[in-house]
Amino acid sequence: MIFDKIFGAIQKFETGFESAIRYLAITGAYALGIMMILATADVLGRYLFNSPVKGSYEIVGYILLMVVTWGLAYAQKQRMHIRATFILHKFPEKLQQTITILSNIAGLILFTLITWQTVLLFQRYLAEGRQDPSLHLAIAPFIILLIIGTTLFSIRLLLSVIHDLLLVFKTGLGANDAGPKEPIQGM
Repeated sequence: MIFDKIFGAIQKFETGFESAIRYLAITGAYALGIMMILATADVLGRYLFNSPVKGSYEIVGYILLMVVTWGLAYAQKQRMHIRATFILHKFPEKLQQTITILSNIAGLILFTLITWQTVLLFQRYLAEGRQDPSLHLAIAPFIILLIIGTTLFSIRLLLSVIHDLLLVFKTGLGANDAGPKEPIQGM
């Protein structure tokens, strides 16, 4: 059947993709540790030795780009994003699945636009040679961190939408309200 072929192709792609987002989420977690150490060193240096770490505020901000955006796709896979399940569970299963699909489509549109605008910002900063005023570092390479995170999250949302739609069509939810035995989950 056509759905099985599509599912197979998606699962093949997902194998490598899931490894990449897991690696980036772990990297983001390590970056969080580095960020905490840097912030602690800055506070201790400032109050104990009257000598803060130069540029720590800016560096923490750049690391934060990685910490936040590199975990988005992994969180989507694990279904760890905030959802209004206390309301959602009161609706019929068919409506729950429709709301899930529509919310993933809305997120996909939003994060595709964010990615696109971030790429344009990267191009502008690269052309202008824009630098951080205190550290005199080029800002464009740090924007790449943001582009990586939002791109992977957009792909993850697309895969979730495709998976949910294929599952709805495969189980014939359009014909009746029985639905699958398991709730639809992001891939």
